[in-house]
Amino acid sequence: MKKILSVLIAFTLSFSALAQSNEEICREAVSLFESGDFVKSNQKFFLLYEQKYMLDLVSYYISANYYAQKEYAKAIKFASKSIKLSDSYAVKAAFVKGKSLNQIQKLFEEEDFYRQMIKKFPDEFSLYNFLVTNLLQRKLYDKAEDELKKSISLDTFGWFAHLKLGDLNADNQLFIHAVMCYYYFIFTDNKTSRTQEIVKKIAEIMNFNEFDRIISMKTAREETLTKEQRDLIWAMMFFSDMKKIKFSDDGLPQMDTFIENSEKLLIDIVDGVGETTNGFYEDFYLSFFRNIIKNNFLDTFLYYALVNVYPQINSVITSVSRDKMSKFADFLSIEWK
Repeated sequence: MKKILSVLIAFTLSFSALAQSNEEICREAVSLFESGDFVKSNQKFFLLYEQKYMLDLVSYYISANYYAQKEYAKAIKFASKSIKLSDSYAVKAAFVKGKSLNQIQKLFEEEDFYRQMIKKFPDEFSLYNFLVTNLLQRKLYDKAEDELKKSISLDTFGWFAHLKLGDLNADNQLFIHAVMCYYYFIFTDNKTSRTQEIVKKIAEIMNFNEFDRIISMKTAREETLTKEQRDLIWAMMFFSDMKKIKFSDDGLPQMDTFIENSEKLLIDIVDGVGETTNGFYEDFYLSFFRNIIKNNFLDTFLYYALVNVYPQINSVITSVSRDKMSKFADFLSIEWK
């Protein structure tokens, strides 16, 4: 009996040592991956793969290492293994597989793959964004817009979907649609250079002077438009009341005029369109801005959206106190329930 116990204890200890060793190897492999040493990282991951250690995770990292080395067929193979093994790393592996399919120009297969993954994970907003990238690449703009709306309905904070939806509408000269998306974008992504680029884009739209022509062109067959489309196309007339925004030598818009225009434009859109909502843009964006204005938080919204990339805003918006910011946070916690 003692001999059996001794063997069992020795086996247990050796198994624990092996497990610890595998854990250490895994940490080292991940560290190598993160530092960009993809070959050495995969050498270590394959040691774990041979021992069948955490195969879902290991297969994902092997696929990511192969993708980084432009070995796309191998990346697809191991990403598929990770997806099949468990759900834990399936979305990350899906990104690797989809990008790999894209790199070898299998764009239709990439779309089909993402749609299969969405069926399996219908609440995973990032999958919709992956699909959008494919659709935009193929100039399937209407389909891309549909998927972006689904992504936003699942994750209101995701900057990617708001930015791309804004770009789609700006390219289509639907500028009220676009600026609502852009304002929401700078609110959710308010700490990067992307914010400055979009603020400049909004300012350029405000300085545009051909809105009458665009409205006339867009409403030429008004009977074919939805109520929401008519509302927001005609709302472009509010741009005619915008003050001309000057740009500094570094390309940044004059902030006091930008704030004044922004407040006037959002209030005019809300008042002009009215309370009834008739589609996604009015249900999501316009309702959000209506509630902000109704609760006297428009200055707070703009301050929060811009303060991290335009510190000079402190001298432009002076009505926002720490107490008001706290009340705004409370308001958002209810608004975004």
